[in-house]
Amino acid sequence: VRRMDKVDKYQVKFDINFFRFVGYFFWLLFEIAKSNARVVKAIIKGNEYINQKMFKKTSTQNSDIGMVILANSITLTPGTISVNIEENEILVHALKFEDSDLDGLSNMDEKVTRIEESS
Repeated sequence: VRRMDKVDKYQVKFDINFFRFVGYFFWLLFEIAKSNARVVKAIIKGNEYINQKMFKKTSTQNSDIGMVILANSITLTPGTISVNIEENEILVHALKFEDSDLDGLSNMDEKVTRIEESS
């Protein structure tokens, strides 16, 4: 890392509130468990229960590390994958899309924004 810093002088801004991050981590574990149940249900019920969709989600993060945390949180949640990040939008693929998923992602986005120190 030291050698890379000497080459490009690029430093990653890492302003994360540790205690808020720990709270977010436990919330995310609960969301992963809920999503696991939805994916198992989709597998058991078969194709008629699957409703795949790709959509863009606008994010409110103030830093690159915040965007990475959000994108990885989406991918960690079973049934969803972060496909691409462009500026402040994340392209998401959902295995079983419901309109409530957008509200859930907005909630996740707000929680990740809150763990950033600069916000």
